Amino acid sequence: MRHRKRGRSLTSTGMDGAGEWLTYAEIAARFGKSRGAIEHVVRRKRWAKQMPNHPHDLARFWVPEADLAGLGPAEPPTEERALAMLGRSWEAMFEELADKRRTTEELRQRCAELTDELANVRQDNEELRLDNSELRASLGRIIAQERERSLQRRWKWLAWALRPTS
Repeated sequence: MRHRKRGRSLTSTGMDGAGEWLTYAEIAARFGKSRGAIEHVVRRKRWAKQMPNHPHDLARFWVPEADLAGLGPAEPPTEERALAMLGRSWEAMFEELADKRRTTEELRQRCAELTDELANVRQDNEELRLDNSELRASLGRIIAQERERSLQRRWKWLAWALRPTS
């Protein structure tokens, strides 16, 4: 019977190379990020955790050398880079604004078309109502005529049935 291996090997945790044991606070201070952001990074990268023997001591995490280099704080932007970033941001906002205006105009045109179509449908509906009332009136007249004919036939039949026979 084969048993499953529990835990991870040193190579899967990244502890086989160079690195450092750091607390959440030390990692956050070194990389200029919040503690919450660092906790997320630690969970995502599955860095090894070293629990202290004393309950009041802080846990430490093995941060591999490659991650130490990659998590560093970003260097502040130069004035030219900041202006270029701002210019790209403005261009993107103006393009988005123009796109929104085009969309708004298309929606206004579509709304006008639908309003005209609704007016036509309402007019057709009113015409159909008038036609319907005319048809009902005609149907009422036809039904009345048929009742009258039926009654006349019945009277004729009754008169024939009740005739004196000699």
